[in-house]
Amino acid sequence: MQDSAQMNMSLRRLAEVRKLPSRSFDHILAKSLLMYEARAVDLFIRENHLSIVTDGSCHSCKDMLISIAYSHRIESFAHMTGQVIYPSKIVTLADEFQVDPDLERVLARREQDRLSSYKLMQGLSHQITLITNGQKSLDSF
Repeated sequence: MQDSAQMNMSLRRLAEVRKLPSRSFDHILAKSLLMYEARAVDLFIRENHLSIVTDGSCHSCKDMLISIAYSHRIESFAHMTGQVIYPSKIVTLADEFQVDPDLERVLARREQDRLSSYKLMQGLSHQITLITNGQKSLDSF
């Protein structure tokens, strides 16, 4: 990983340059990410106040929600799991959950800006759920 950082290239690309099987680096990267995620969950699982900085950006033609969570009480921060936000007029599959009446009106009028904001909040809520091991969501705050 240090060679990857020094050479400013991904582990997969470094494996290709060194003519090594990239599967081994994929395994190392996946294991590192799981360890990081487990540590982040351990830190934030009991937190009742989070400061979150988020940025919606486009990577590989996908709208991504990239966020960082910070807790003042434990003086720690962590990258939250990246979320892909699919541009569509569908919020969720039918019969999956009850839609709030206000949201139902927005959906009926197809107000794209407000729908995009709602999808952004869905992604943010899911990030909070993941970093708190399912114990909190956006509604918890």
